[in-house]
Parts: sequence; structure tokens; C-alpha cells
Amino acid sequence: MTAKPFDRTRHKTDYPGVFWIAGTRKGKEGPEKIYYIIYKRQGKLHEEKSGRQYQDAMTPAKAARIRARKIDGTEPTNKEIREKKLIEDERKRLEEAAIANRWTMDRLFHEYLASKSNTLKGITTDRNRYQKHLKSPFGLKTSDEIIPLDLDRLKRNLLKTHSSGTVRNIMELLRRLINWGVDQDLFNRPALKFNLPDQSPARIEVLTDKQFQNLVQVWASYHDRHVVNMHRLIAWTGMRPSEVCRLEWTDLDQENGVLIKRDTKGGGNVGLRMNKTVNSILSDHRELIESSSEPMRTSKFIFPRLDGKQRHPDGWRKRVRQILKLAGIPDNIRPNYVLRDTIATSMLSDGAGLEEVGYQLGHKVGSTATRRYADFDRGAKQRIVERSQNVLEKKLNGSKVIDLESRRGKGP
Repeated sequence: MTAKPFDRTRHKTDYPGVFWIAGTRKGKEGPEKIYYIIYKRQGKLHEEKSGRQYQDAMTPAKAARIRARKIDGTEPTNKEIREKKLIEDERKRLEEAAIANRWTMDRLFHEYLASKSNTLKGITTDRNRYQKHLKSPFGLKTSDEIIPLDLDRLKRNLLKTHSSGTVRNIMELLRRLINWGVDQDLFNRPALKFNLPDQSPARIEVLTDKQFQNLVQVWASYHDRHVVNMHRLIAWTGMRPSEVCRLEWTDLDQENGVLIKRDTKGGGNVGLRMNKTVNSILSDHRELIESSSEPMRTSKFIFPRLDGKQRHPDGWRKRVRQILKLAGIPDNIRPNYVLRDTIATSMLSDGAGLEEVGYQLGHKVGSTATRRYADFDRGAKQRIVERSQNVLEKKLNGSKVIDLESRRGKGP
């Protein structure tokens, strides 16, 4: 229904200088009074709208009070308000234009990511490091606004809670970001000296035979079977937690006995031949999933969250630490990577070469972790995975494990 147009007749009120005209109520049908005031200020006559009856809860008394403040100058005129808003809008426009022409670290990082492939290994890590450690102190700064004192302060603060290796990686990202901007001719700046913390040697943690035996016993009784199966799979394959979280059912080729590790740290996808224990773990887990919730049953991931989505590598750390505590294992070790170190040292003690360990752990070719990487045929790979199973079975029987450092530099 279309409202009948109202005339513009001015209707007086009981308050001097206050009148109203009839209008249409906004959002609803029916009439609404629109109040205006007339007053003089510094010799000039002003006529201004005060507000609407319903939308602004305006009354003649309220309009009269506004008029009084306008007359004595404690409240600006509507024209002054409009002019002030125009000035503020122009100031914001100029600021935004200036920011658009400044290569802040936020803008630079956005362009840096856009220039990289989303599938490139390390992009997610770079994004997380930037958001967590670099955005707050440097996001709105340009490269020439960053001084050595800023870098020293960043390093000192990070070293309070992070290892020297992690701090180096964070600062290397900032240096790489600035150098990328210079290479792209986005800006010029003198070389910025990065005093990186000393690189501490990689920490190697190995479970004793007794600890591993205790761990197996805890696995058998721990209530969260999903986490247990993930932990077991890491132990018997040497896979990284992130690789286990990414596993999909399509990565499992039981006919050929191969498990595909996607987007590995070494780059690309890697096929890992499965031993009988790995087959057993995955078969048990399939039965567990089939009796789980609908989102988990229909998920493409082998180890999904309760809602069927991909797990985060840190999302189950608390449960793993509970498992290690029940097994009498100290809580100052890395809860998942200790299993990788254990299988590596156990294989070396059983006579495997560094290149064989590299294959099992999925190290990049030429990685310093394994020195070199051989190209094995299918039969050799099968023998390697069988050996990875045998050495852990020996630990259950109390065999001796040598330290990895004692084998560094030795060939097969």
C-alpha cells in the first residue's frame, strides 16, 4: 500500500523556534513528525532538521534543548558538522592513499605469498610464523622503518620462549621477505644486518627399551583409540605428525602395500611400503572409524576430527603427553618426534645405512639428517620397511640401541 504524500505545511509547537512537518514513517506505514529548529547564531539565521518522531525519538522539548545549545555555541551547526565530516573523510582518503603507496610488511607479505604456489612446501609455515611473530611488531612498518634495535628486541623476546633454531627461522623469514621486495624493485634500502642466534645442534631423543615396552602397554589400554592409532603409526613408520594428519583413504593402496605420504617436508608425494604391523594398525583403525560418528565415517581423512575435518598436528598433543606420562616417559621430550628418533637409531643399531634411514623417515635427498639418499629398487624398499618393524620388535625384547651420533658419517 502506497502512503498518501504529505504536504510541507509547518506546524507550530509550544516551544519557540521549533516546528514540525508531516512525513512518512520509515520502515513502517503511517505518518511521522519531522522536527526542525530555527535560530540565529553570530547574526546568521539557521534552519535545521532536529530529527524524526519515531526513528530518532525526537520530541518538541528535545528539539528545544538542541536549539538552545546551538544558540550558545556548545553544539555545532549542522553545516559545521557536515564540513567537519568532509574534512575527516578527505583526511582518511589521503591516509589510505599514502598507505597504499607504502610497502608495509603486511602488504609485502601479501604480495610475497601471492607470488608463491599454494602447494609449495613451507608456505603454511611462513604464514603461521608471520601472523604469530612478525605481524604485530612489523606489520605496519616499511622496511626502512625497521632498525637493528627492532631486530635485537625481537630476538631477545623470542628466545625467552623458543629455541634458537625456531628464532633463526622466524628472523630468516623477515630477512627473506625484505630481500624479496628489493629483488622485485619494490623499494631500495641499505642492507639490514641480522644477528641471528647461534644454531643449536639438533636434539636427538630416544626411548629406552623399557620405555618403549611401557608405551606399547599403555597403547593397549588408553581410552582414545584414534590418538593411539595415530601414535602407533608414527612409531612404526617414522612419519611426521603433519603427514599422518593429511592421510586420506585414497592414499592407502593395500593391494600393492603402499601408503602415500602427501606434501612431505622433502617436497612432493612419497610412497611408503607398508609392513604387516602398519597394515594391522590401519585395518584396526578402519573398523574403529566404521563404528564412529557420521562425520568421521564419511570423512576423506583416515584420522579425522570429530566433525570429519582434517586434524591439526598440535590438536592431539595433550593426549599424547598423557600417554607418555602413563608410560613413565619424561614430559620434556617432543611427544611425537621421539618416535622418529627412536626408529632411526634402532635401524642404525640393526645395521641399516643412513640412506636407508632417510628413506624410512622421508628425508629430502641430500638431507643433512641422513647425509645421502640412495635410489632403491622395490625389493630393497620392502626389506627396509621390514627391518623397521623388526628392530622395534627387538626393543620389546630388550635389545640394545646405539646412539645416532656414533654412526654419523658412516656408510651402509
